[in-house]
Amino acid sequence: LEGKLLEIQKIEFLMKKLGINGFRGAFYAEYERVFGGEIEREPLDFAGGYAFYRYDDEAVRRFKLDLNYRIPYPQVVPILDALFAETFGTESEAEAIRETYLSIDDLKRLLDRGFELGVHTHRHRVLPRLDFEAQKREIEIGAAFLGDLTGQTEFTVAYPYGFHDENTHRAMRELGLRAGLTMERRAIGPQDL
Repeated sequence: LEGKLLEIQKIEFLMKKLGINGFRGAFYAEYERVFGGEIEREPLDFAGGYAFYRYDDEAVRRFKLDLNYRIPYPQVVPILDALFAETFGTESEAEAIRETYLSIDDLKRLLDRGFELGVHTHRHRVLPRLDFEAQKREIEIGAAFLGDLTGQTEFTVAYPYGFHDENTHRAMRELGLRAGLTMERRAIGPQDL
């Protein structure tokens, strides 16, 4: 995503600068200004009852769910872009990118030192929130970037936020990727191979 911070980093920068309550207030005010009306929220069916943000109070928990899982991306992204530009200035994103992300040279140094690089998708989106084609594109762009850098064709995928579904598995099979990593804590069995 050339020239753009991922939403997850914008969220972190805004939380640090504004505090969680200031950020929450600014986000919902900007949402109301841009979209008006009631907030459209997507279901959490893909999560299988996962206990999100169990250590946060209910207001913070709901806000984090909205940011990361519930409000559709076409609505979250412009709000985060506007708040980031307003809070840090319109030229600040390029500086934040330089400070936040590894460069190509950094990645090559990791490879030279024996590290394995894996795919974490293109935009760090919750994969089961996307249809098959969008999931495949997210994984494929990340794999192509690393393939160009390393000359490799097989990679593992660390699922953003740990979630995956049958469309994820199908996309990985079609792309020839060998394994996926999640946040689930369980024994790995033959069904996982």
